Amino acid sequence: MAQAFDATQANLDSICKTSYQQTLLDIADLATVAQSVDVVNLPDPRLAVVYVTRADGSVQTCTAANGDFRYEPPGEGRSARLFFLGPCLRRVGDTKVEVKVLCAG
Repeated sequence: MAQAFDATQANLDSICKTSYQQTLLDIADLATVAQSVDVVNLPDPRLAVVYVTRADGSVQTCTAANGDFRYEPPGEGRSARLFFLGPCLRRVGDTKVEVKVLCAG
């Protein structure tokens, strides 16, 4: 069940611990990480590629075709947004998020 919730099992902890203080602090840190980003001038979300630089310097490549983010069109005075999903969920130590639009030609 834990793997279905989080395949990395990064937030898995033992019920045998005497204190859950650090676990709860870690969970609170996760709540502060934005899981969406505003985008402008994106004609089609299938043309977007998002690069998330992780704390260790590795770069996660995210695309709509892979189901790594969900696009919400602009409306009622707000910008369009990309919502991170699955392996592209933002983490506490991430250092950079880049959204690029692929161009044909």
